[in-house]
Amino acid sequence: MNANRETSRRGSQVPTGRGTSAVGVSVRTALLAGLIAILINTALLHMADFIPLKVQGAGLFKGLKLVFGGFVVQTPLPALWTQLHLPAPESAEFKFWFHAVVGLVMAVVYAALLEPRSPDPAWVTGLLYALLAWLLNAFVLLPAIGEGVAGVRQSTPAGIAYYAMAHTVFFVLMAVLYARLRLRPRSAGQLTPSAGLS
Repeated sequence: MNANRETSRRGSQVPTGRGTSAVGVSVRTALLAGLIAILINTALLHMADFIPLKVQGAGLFKGLKLVFGGFVVQTPLPALWTQLHLPAPESAEFKFWFHAVVGLVMAVVYAALLEPRSPDPAWVTGLLYALLAWLLNAFVLLPAIGEGVAGVRQSTPAGIAYYAMAHTVFFVLMAVLYARLRLRPRSAGQLTPSAGLS
């Protein structure tokens, strides 16, 4: 029974064919799963405005700005950014793309480091990943930027709970999608491999 569940979760380790590397397939699959999950996560966060709920967000962006902002403004990067007509760092467009890129990076980290080493079903691994990320955000990052534990100084208890829900949806959905997409037939009689990025 355990063997069947493991096979179902991870798929068959079958060669991908000439010219296609297992690493490339895994990265593309992780990016696709991450993209779908981050779009749903973003939609959930935007829905909070209509409830309405004050939801903490952009903690990583604020932290990076606090640490590196003074250094960046002394480089040619701001002038180049303006010349290329790229969105301002404080704009909603920039924050969306920053959020999306972070989500994609987290999906690749999941595929490279966590999924290949986890004996648990995908949803359990995703849930544990979500818990680890939330604890780091709530007890390290947000207090470090002055927003208190879990962002309590900038949000409400309901907003904190809603953010935790949307955050968890991203990680669990990404993990489940990654597992399902790796089982998708790529050609007659072939399945995508499940060796992670190793």
